[in-house]
Amino acid sequence: MLETLKGLLHKKNEMLKDMFEHALNISTALEKNDVEQVLMILKLRQQEMGMIDEIDKKILSSFAGDFTVLWENIKNDEELKIIYSEIQSILKKIKAQDDQNMEKARKEKLKLSDDIKSVRHTGQAMRGYGVIDGRSPNFGAFIDTKK
Repeated sequence: MLETLKGLLHKKNEMLKDMFEHALNISTALEKNDVEQVLMILKLRQQEMGMIDEIDKKILSSFAGDFTVLWENIKNDEELKIIYSEIQSILKKIKAQDDQNMEKARKEKLKLSDDIKSVRHTGQAMRGYGVIDGRSPNFGAFIDTKK
């Protein structure tokens, strides 16, 4: 049972390392404003998250869903402790990188939102002057009736 647990945790650790690489690649793609690349990486990452969920289910099912037994096995085996601490470390790195990526994406969204507002405002002004829609501008005329 311990060998199975070690194998599953090793596999999870490797997949988490891949997820961290994906987080770094997302950061690079965000800097380049490559939305298609970001979406492609997110799709791969989502698949890996599904596989990690399956690994977690296998781990829990081998201990009948009892976290205390699982934790006792990890605490009592040096190799499992090391793997567990590596997993925790990678998860923290992933979280930190994801937070940075979210902030970059949020800033980019705000920038795009401002650009859209500017384009709308310019379009309204152009319509008002008759440049858009092919209408002639409505210039007023002042007629002085006093003599």
